Amino acid sequence: MSTFNANYIARMLSEETVLMGIKVSKWGGTKADSSSAATLAEEYKGDVEGWGNASMRLLPKEMRSTLSKASQQVGSAMKQVGIPFMGGYLIRVDDYARVRVETDKEIAQLSLVIDEIIQQRPMLEMRAKETLGEKYYDGIIPPADEIREKFRHQVTVTSQELPQKLGAEDIERIKDESSSAFTDAFSAQVDLIKSLVSGLKEAVDATMKGDKKKFRAGSHWEHIKEQIALVKRHSDVMPGLKEALEQVEMISGMLESINSTSVKEDLKKGEALKSGVTGIESILADF
Repeated sequence: MSTFNANYIARMLSEETVLMGIKVSKWGGTKADSSSAATLAEEYKGDVEGWGNASMRLLPKEMRSTLSKASQQVGSAMKQVGIPFMGGYLIRVDDYARVRVETDKEIAQLSLVIDEIIQQRPMLEMRAKETLGEKYYDGIIPPADEIREKFRHQVTVTSQELPQKLGAEDIERIKDESSSAFTDAFSAQVDLIKSLVSGLKEAVDATMKGDKKKFRAGSHWEHIKEQIALVKRHSDVMPGLKEALEQVEMISGMLESINSTSVKEDLKKGEALKSGVTGIESILADF
């Protein structure tokens, strides 16, 4: 099992990375309806506690989908290059400017979707009258200024520089705790790669045995390669890891074109793929 480079981690946390996070809130386009939950519970002879709250959808399906996708996109730039760490993402300083620009674009895109919802408010009001029946009431669609007010976002960026007034003992303790938290977070990312590789091996095995479960050429590899690219940005914290990941990338490049159809038609290709994946597992076993 490879060990961490403690000196590099300390320097990286204090000089080469920032901790970036984002919080976003918005109007979700639904309205809770506790009375309907009670009606359902009574109809099915259940308890309202088990049903919770029913909710009314106030946005058309396409608009809900657009809002959901734009919301999920916020933070994508951070997730692509950052290690999940203490509620945020640990971003290398040389990645920060680009990540911040992309994050601002993600927020701006979500803002445009909210603007469109506000512009379509009269249509939403008419639609609610048609679809909600007796549940409709004036004002069920919030006023435009309320929808806008509910859209809030906050980007936070902090560094590990510690005030000298804390005292040497406290500073050392905080650094040790931060280093420990980082090694846990980084190990989790490496374990995720191992898990994805294991999942690919299981899918190949199932396909070779005639299982209808399929794997698509490239789909498993894409996820694996995305995680490898993320971990490589911070791989100096673990001696030998960068070189190992480059070996994995080389092997994946030779195998990623083999899909479920070719495995079924030629079991030798399946065996070759399994052998390659087993080789990757062996390489990663040391980390």
